[in-house]
Amino acid sequence: MTSDDKHVKILHNHDMDVSAQSTVRDERIPDLTFARWSQLDDSMDEACTTEFMGEFNIISRERKAIQAEFRQNEVEVDFRSKDDNDELDNIMQGMYRTDAARSRAKQCFKIAQDDAMDCGFGAWRIHTEETDPEDSLSTEKNVAFSPIPEAIRTVFFDVNSKLYDKSDAMRCSLRNSYTEDAYKQFLEDEGISEEEAGFVSFAGPYQSIYETYNSIKMNNPLYSEGAKEITLLEYYEITYDKEWVYQYIEMDERGNSKIIAIPKKEAEAAENDRGEPLNKKRVEVRVCKKYISNGVKILKESIVPGGHIPIIPLYAERNFVEGVENFYGIVKTAKDPQKLYNATFNYLTSLMMYSPIPKPVYDEREIEGFEDDYDGANSHQLAYKRKHKYYKDENTGEMLAFPPEYTQPAQVPPAVAQLMQQLPALTDSILNPGVTEDSFNSNMSGVALQQVNEQIGIMRYIMLDNYNESMQRCAEVYAAMATETFDTPRKVIVTNANGTTAIKDINKPTFSMVMMKNVIQNEIEGAKFNIYSKVGPSYKSQRDAALGNLKELYTSFVDPNDPM
Repeated sequence: MTSDDKHVKILHNHDMDVSAQSTVRDERIPDLTFARWSQLDDSMDEACTTEFMGEFNIISRERKAIQAEFRQNEVEVDFRSKDDNDELDNIMQGMYRTDAARSRAKQCFKIAQDDAMDCGFGAWRIHTEETDPEDSLSTEKNVAFSPIPEAIRTVFFDVNSKLYDKSDAMRCSLRNSYTEDAYKQFLEDEGISEEEAGFVSFAGPYQSIYETYNSIKMNNPLYSEGAKEITLLEYYEITYDKEWVYQYIEMDERGNSKIIAIPKKEAEAAENDRGEPLNKKRVEVRVCKKYISNGVKILKESIVPGGHIPIIPLYAERNFVEGVENFYGIVKTAKDPQKLYNATFNYLTSLMMYSPIPKPVYDEREIEGFEDDYDGANSHQLAYKRKHKYYKDENTGEMLAFPPEYTQPAQVPPAVAQLMQQLPALTDSILNPGVTEDSFNSNMSGVALQQVNEQIGIMRYIMLDNYNESMQRCAEVYAAMATETFDTPRKVIVTNANGTTAIKDINKPTFSMVMMKNVIQNEIEGAKFNIYSKVGPSYKSQRDAALGNLKELYTSFVDPNDPM
């Protein structure tokens, strides 16, 4: 396939993946604006005719509660090597913590968490970077994490993938936007000629139809103003290459026998050292290729280490409707109650502002000579209305006086009063489908209190469980990328669960007294790992909880008046 044919295929696949989910994204993208920017779009402005237009944000409480759940309950991933090497497992786990801290992975996770919470979909990316860019002789690389803000606008996975973590996706595309200066720097970093690339821009980040149609356009100036940007397409594609591998029986550094597989070229080069292979097998090797396009041509093609698409998705609620992947966050179900809440309070506020107190009604003759005292006053307390207080009786012709009169404050309609009573409970039941927080009783036992607490925030638990799945996929991609990137003897910093660090040697040649020959100690290169993950309190939270329990036990059994 020629380069032009390949580019046409890339654009075709990208368009197909975008169009397959256009309806879902059109509905969910405005949720970002609703949660973060403004709850008063043009459609609400036309429907609500009150003088006062304000926001009474009740969604923010649940947003903060979910954010707190994410912060308090971290996901701990466990790397278990297929050779059951505990030392290698600890090193890989420590390297993962170190690289995550070095590249500020938590910030990437937080951006994805907020996106998933609001619109249902977030993502982050894993990539390699130079360990020391200032060292011209160094070729070492580390694995790093980078954020993808508003991934719903820029990330498009294979429409045929069905699994949550997208491990079955054969392709993924990502739109990256740059200012002109950043674009030039990117071309320089990637080794792409500026003359060859030009300043052609791919289609910009995806916009919902509800942001572009004038009749119901969102009141958000962020999308209409700003510096000119140039967008490029990153396209990842999985292919399978077939190759022969030779299998041998070897002794590891601990003296245990194991079967190893070596590519044919490497095995033939070392045939004199290894002898005849135990078996020969033709296998499929997973390869991930990355293409950079400006929409006109492919600017660069490269291989992604590890053979996996390095973009990790995170969903809030996910399902399928007529074969199309559907997702949403907490805003979808809470948007209508929130609008109703705003409309109700805006109505009451307008009544309060424009009819605050009863106003007296005067005949002009009653205040003759003092009109300026009232007409010139800006205070509602001195304002008044005029009315002729005397009228002529039609039967007798006698002039009769009206009784003293005051204007009446506006009455709250019964429907509005009913809404005011029902809205708090309605909103709480929608945002928190489990047992509400009002169910707590100060006299409840500890066990009962814990049971009620576990029922609160079902949506929060679903998000945490999905986050667990995403982190497990993240660790899988990291392990595959790391075992291919860390291919030379080097020292690495490993971070323990309690935050302490240590320096370990990996891929270190050493002489084994058991095998009586040179072996590779802590060989990360080519190692295979199984990944396990679990959601739980952070190390600090567990420590604080343990200290609290010990203190409670101490006060229960020791006399507080005892000087000792």
